[in-house]
Amino acid sequence: MLRKIEKSIFLTKPIIGIVGRKDNEIIKVNNSIVKAIIKCGGNPILILPSNRLKDILKICDGIVMPGGTDIYDYDKYICNYAIENDIPLFGICLGMQIMVNTIELNIKNHNNVTHKITTIKGSIIGKIIGNSYVNSRHNYHVVDVGNYKVTAYSDDGIIEAIEYPNKKFNIGVQWHPEDMIDFDIKQFNLIKEFINATECK
Repeated sequence: MLRKIEKSIFLTKPIIGIVGRKDNEIIKVNNSIVKAIIKCGGNPILILPSNRLKDILKICDGIVMPGGTDIYDYDKYICNYAIENDIPLFGICLGMQIMVNTIELNIKNHNNVTHKITTIKGSIIGKIIGNSYVNSRHNYHVVDVGNYKVTAYSDDGIIEAIEYPNKKFNIGVQWHPEDMIDFDIKQFNLIKEFINATECK
């Protein structure tokens, strides 16, 4: 019933849940992600930790795990729920790190720099953006991807993108495409492909 009510409000555009990030006593989401989802054709809603979390996830056609500083129990629950129910999931920076098993302090100083990535042939990331330049704003990097496949690297070996096999869209990237869509059509197409992978019924 909740899904039907929400769908009647949002009509035919896919509902994209963005996981809220804690900042002291505030739960927030960066406006750049909200604007990117709208620009690429989605209707963003904020996912908050609550005892109705599963009900909230049920109305989402897609989920964004955004960047931030801290990981909470509900983050892993949301990732697992997306995998089990094949809901398109897009992890950004910390969001990608949450999707996998192990991260380490970033000793290679990729913070606040632009650098080239090399994508794996045949991957979704490779098809959408190919070998390209991306931004970075992270203090940790992924070292163990678990059931995911690595689909992009930086020149010095940092894992830059991961994909979960045989899902509609379950991808994590270490950079911030939402900050680049106004001047980089490849990054726009990446978010647009995520939106297109959702099923709005």
